[in-house]
Amino acid sequence: MNQILQETQILAPIYSYLHYTDHQAILIDAYEHYKKKTFRNRYQLLTTNGVVTLSVPLKKGKNSQTPVKDVLIAYDEPWHLQHLHAIRSAYGKSAYFEYYYSSLERIFMAQETHLLQFNLSLLKWAFKCLKLDCDLSLTTAYINPKEVVDTITDIRDQKVPVSYRFQSYPQVWSDRFDFIANLSILDLIFCMGHEATHILNQTKSLNNKLINHYDSCQS
Repeated sequence: MNQILQETQILAPIYSYLHYTDHQAILIDAYEHYKKKTFRNRYQLLTTNGVVTLSVPLKKGKNSQTPVKDVLIAYDEPWHLQHLHAIRSAYGKSAYFEYYYSSLERIFMAQETHLLQFNLSLLKWAFKCLKLDCDLSLTTAYINPKEVVDTITDIRDQKVPVSYRFQSYPQVWSDRFDFIANLSILDLIFCMGHEATHILNQTKSLNNKLINHYDSCQS
């Protein structure tokens, strides 16, 4: 089975979903040590004021030394309500907001205690929206990068190549900003709905053409 290994991400950026469309199975690392200021608990939206990064607050402790499966979400402040308000403000005018929002809202309102499980619920939600048929599972122990078997592609903490190009699509605030690439998958789902997967495939095709053009120029 064609499988990728990745860190947990909350409403991951579009680049992650480009990998998902190419693989039959996704293995989420449940035993890595949590890393601050990453997509594990942060995601980006395009709002009337530009790009905004939203963060899920975590309970205090040495999270950097804690397996991500044990990292707990803090609800000292109603951050989940604040996030939902920000999402409504950002995408309430999008073409597919009414179609997808209520199911997303239920996940936030459930107030999941563990970050990993919250992220998994959101990942499954996105898969359903995109009609992606992928097997999803968790690691049962930490996998050292040097020990990853040939049947697994390790993309943990992978960065977007500088030369990578994203297919543009109409965004809610296109009258104020030029196209902004690689936002949270929320942006693509709310703006494009059932056409979202088509945009992902166009992005892959665009970059394959660039690679082929580069190779032909080098030969």
